[in-house]
Amino acid sequence: MTLPHDYAERVYAGWLGKCIGVRFGAPTESLTYKDIQTLFGELNSYLQIDPRIFHPDDDLTGPMLFLRALDDYGDDPPAERFGDVWLNYIADGRGTLWWGGYGISTEHTAYMNLAAGIPAPASGSIAVNGQTIAEQIGGQIFSDGWGLICPNNPVRAAELARRAASVSHDGNAVYGGMYVAATVAAAFSARSARETMTAALGVIPADSAYATVVSEVMAFHDANPGDWRACYAWIHANHGYDKYPGRVHIIPNAAIMAMAMLYGQDDFIETLKIANMGGWDTDCNVGNVGSVLGVLVGVAGIPETWRRPLNDIFTLASLTGSRNIMDIGHAADVFIGHGHRQAGLPPPRKARYHFDFPGSTQGFRRWAKPLESSPSPRATNPARARSKSAGATCSAGATWGRPCAPICGRPSWMATTIAVHSRPACIRARRCACASWLIRMPTRS
Repeated sequence: MTLPHDYAERVYAGWLGKCIGVRFGAPTESLTYKDIQTLFGELNSYLQIDPRIFHPDDDLTGPMLFLRALDDYGDDPPAERFGDVWLNYIADGRGTLWWGGYGISTEHTAYMNLAAGIPAPASGSIAVNGQTIAEQIGGQIFSDGWGLICPNNPVRAAELARRAASVSHDGNAVYGGMYVAATVAAAFSARSARETMTAALGVIPADSAYATVVSEVMAFHDANPGDWRACYAWIHANHGYDKYPGRVHIIPNAAIMAMAMLYGQDDFIETLKIANMGGWDTDCNVGNVGSVLGVLVGVAGIPETWRRPLNDIFTLASLTGSRNIMDIGHAADVFIGHGHRQAGLPPPRKARYHFDFPGSTQGFRRWAKPLESSPSPRATNPARARSKSAGATCSAGATWGRPCAPICGRPSWMATTIAVHSRPACIRARRCACASWLIRMPTRS
């Protein structure tokens, strides 16, 4: 299989879109459209004061975590091996999933089934758990990654999503996972969000409730193309939470996603805004449409004002600490490697920090001014100038470091004091003498 010429950049844009969507939607999770209008009015930007401050979210942890099945069991693992990944990498009762109780939380129920010796896919089946538990939203919220590793191959993306989702879900929830994976896969060459939706409908049963609600929203849009609020009112009346059992059923949220992708007119931010204003499981819905639109429009279609606050950083919650603090570029590289393997190609070899993706910081922060114009520690604080040997401390308690050998081999350390929560805190700022990059690390006060 041939990969698109811009495959790597579009994968980065897709995962960037997912991360932006999750952080944009998280503060309004479980609120209704009316709640959001009353509390916030129109949503035009992040609600968090600092979007970098964000706890690990299941929507981001799941896709990265379940990809481990391909690392551990080969490129075509059965559903049972995906279940093994749950037991191998998820801490019982901590992080990653919503631990809402057996028979209440779909994922908690599936985990306990697995731990009790019930293998996947029985662990997530309607036969074992009942239809209400099996058809909650989790089947689709983790499925973007399968589309990212199967560009222009929605059938293959849907098959991997089916196996992964069946660990915890069944029925329409599995169809939702297949649908989301297929939309992302189709976005690599599609000309519109609607085209990705049409392709995705081709991989799930046409008579399923999931396919039906998406088709109904498409028909409503065709008849009323200029008013997404009219579409929301129709969704609320015909497919609201009161029409389906359980805490977070997949069908109402599928309708919101379809509405956003149609009325957003292929504009990244407009699509995310509509998905968020629609309410209900907002971090999931906005994250899913963000991944599709990110691949569709590419990096150039994602405004810098929405990228900058994230600084490419996100965190996970799993038993493997080395993958719990990641940057978006590194995550993209993981997906890209698997995409090459799915295509029968050797994965590319890259440095851990390469900054190849347009505008990617990979978690680094850039100094606002060229280093040549920055004041020297000697000039601003003579006491610090005397403590220039490695291991000495400045007046605020920061330790002078070693030369910046990994970058240029020249010493360029300084200490500064900033206000954190109205209290001075010492920061060690490592700056390379030949570049404008730095790393800031808080020290103990």
